[in-house]
Amino acid sequence: MAKKELQAKNKKKKKLNKPQARGGGKGFLILIIFSTLIILAGMFFLNDIILAIRLFELENYLREINREAANIDTLGMVTKYKLQLQLYRDKITEEDFNKEELNSNYLITEYENQKSSGMGKYEDISKPVIAVINILRFFMDKPPINSTSINPANTQLAVAYYHERNKNYKKALEVYDLYLEQDLIPSDKQALVKLHQGYCYSIISEYDKAVDMFKGIMRDHSEDEVAVTAALLLQYLETILNEINLVKSSGGSAIEKSEKLYRLMAYDEAEKQVSDFSPESAEQEEQLKFIKARIYEEKGDKSKSVEYYQELIQDDPESDAAKLANRRILLIATTSDESEELKELAQLNNALIEDEDFSDLMETTEKIEKAQEETSLKETVKAVEEKVEIQKAISAPVATETPESTLTPVPADADATTDPDAPLATEDPVASGTLPSNEPEEEKISLSEIIKASRDRIEEKIEEEKPEILAAVNRGDFEAVREASTPRPTEAPTPEPTALPTAVPTERPTFPPTPAPTIYVAPTATPVDLTPVPVKTLSPVKKPYEVVFKNDLGNIYKVEHYNEKDELLYYYEYVYDNDGKPLRVNAYDARGNLLEEY
Repeated sequence: MAKKELQAKNKKKKKLNKPQARGGGKGFLILIIFSTLIILAGMFFLNDIILAIRLFELENYLREINREAANIDTLGMVTKYKLQLQLYRDKITEEDFNKEELNSNYLITEYENQKSSGMGKYEDISKPVIAVINILRFFMDKPPINSTSINPANTQLAVAYYHERNKNYKKALEVYDLYLEQDLIPSDKQALVKLHQGYCYSIISEYDKAVDMFKGIMRDHSEDEVAVTAALLLQYLETILNEINLVKSSGGSAIEKSEKLYRLMAYDEAEKQVSDFSPESAEQEEQLKFIKARIYEEKGDKSKSVEYYQELIQDDPESDAAKLANRRILLIATTSDESEELKELAQLNNALIEDEDFSDLMETTEKIEKAQEETSLKETVKAVEEKVEIQKAISAPVATETPESTLTPVPADADATTDPDAPLATEDPVASGTLPSNEPEEEKISLSEIIKASRDRIEEKIEEEKPEILAAVNRGDFEAVREASTPRPTEAPTPEPTALPTAVPTERPTFPPTPAPTIYVAPTATPVDLTPVPVKTLSPVKKPYEVVFKNDLGNIYKVEHYNEKDELLYYYEYVYDNDGKPLRVNAYDARGNLLEEY
């Protein structure tokens, strides 16, 4: 009986254990399947991230190749030197100079602001993954993946370029110095930054530093392509310096010298020439205002330059100077934070000026602004500037203690007859810089305030002369303002047909008889001594010159540039296709080494 009860109990246990075993088996199988799916999803996810990173790396590589092929990092500098020399030599007009500069700004902005598509949906988690990949690439002896979005050094470089384009050359130099203080910067990048530093030094008239920079690149980075550009810029700069010395030593009025010097980028010297100049005519006053505006513009003082440009427009809107001034305002708008306000001001000005080419220039300006909006650097610029200020504060020398007494010591051999009761001579602490001066400094008016005041004056003038345009201005419809201010060719009115007058017969007129001619006999001439008199002549000052070669079709195929000693400096060769269309221009040094291709 007990045996049967034991068997019954065992059967019950088996029945109870069977469902539990089945349930446990299903859970384990579900766990395995779920884990497998997670692993497969993770592998797919990781593979997708790696694919996105590889595409991102390829995009950056292709962009860098495109940038190097276009020589975009050096285009602005070479173009600046070349255009200024052409303007100085009267090879191009101010109008052509403005157009070329605007087109150059557009081209550079397009390349500078090529926005990366980034990592897309993996942007937030890409950095740790890239860090892991770069560790693996390090052990595989491959270069790390680098891009602007993950490399703060490249961000600093972008900020330095930003300051340089905005003509804040001293700020650009500070950021360039900050960039060069970092480790593991490639040799070609170092050479490129030094090239930009040399360019900035030349613009702010620190020519010795500029020449040293260019020569240093040619010496220390001779294997890099940027050394060729450094040689070309050095030749340009040496030519410019020779011309500056010739202008300073030549005759002519101060305003003529100033105009030549600002065209040669010697802005400080140009400003000195006209600092005490008093115009003697309305034409000289107009010329003086334009020169001052250009000097302040190139030195980065946009407020003063716009103020002078507006005076030219306000004085005589129909003058050529007013047209040039308004075009310069458009150019300033391409590199200013007050871009929209400057564009509206230029459109208002054109309502009075009626410049035929204004619409085309405005279109290019809007393209530049659109490209700049895609990659705003304002916040980045602020952050980098704060870092520069911290760096300057750290590297600043420690101030020494101010001496308790500022009495001027009496020399030992002083005159013994000096009055002992006379007060001792003391050094003026204000003049010596120990204490700040209490004289009020000249308050600088902001660009926004100048734009607002200029706009008010122009609107008053428009209301007097063209009230129909003012309604569009008040509506904010500047497209209508532009259309209304664009001159259109007017057709001459067709004259109404008039009846021909009836011919009235008149008597043939009679004329008095022609008198007989009177014959005059010349008196006998006294002999004149024809012996040449020696005249003391001054030998002309020889200047650098160029020799132009043309083929049978009249096309220029070679231009050689010589200095005042008849020594060949460099030359250009022009290449044409079979139809006579220009393909490219090659620049060579005196030894025939290729410097640049355009």
